[in-house]
Amino acid sequence: MYHPAPDMPDVGLAPPSPGEDEATARRRLCLGAMAAAPGLLRYAARFAPSLEDAEDAYQRAMEIALTKGPVVAQHEFVAWLHVVLRNEATSLARRR
Repeated sequence: MYHPAPDMPDVGLAPPSPGEDEATARRRLCLGAMAAAPGLLRYAARFAPSLEDAEDAYQRAMEIALTKGPVVAQHEFVAWLHVVLRNEATSLARRR
């Protein structure tokens, strides 16, 4: 059973409704994930060389999520977003 992290509110856990298009579903999932932005930024900061790079990685990850994110349950979306965040933060670290 899924239990949200303490800093992850129980927002948007329902799968997309039958009439909801993918873009709307992605926006809904991103809004739910953004409610946990402090935790996502802390996660990105583990891999980024600076807080500014962690913020850049977060912003880029949210851009990717809005355009290419999977339309799945919220907890699966957040797990996917963690992978994207890590990849973006390590990519920034390599470029420095």
